[in-house]
Amino acid sequence: MVGVPLGSVKELAAGVVAEALADNGFVALAFDYQRYGESEREPRQYEDPGYENRTK
Repeated sequence: MVGVPLGSVKELAAGVVAEALADNGFVALAFDYQRYGESEREPRQYEDPGYENRTK
């Protein structure tokens, strides 16, 4: 499993690393954090571990 640094998306960082691992025989999964990359969740580009609990 290959994660991305905050502020990046899987297509720029983790996807490249995961693809290189796969090319060398490893099973790799690249992911974006919620609200980054292809996610449609709002607010965009926002990371706060307590946000989900405060908005329910």
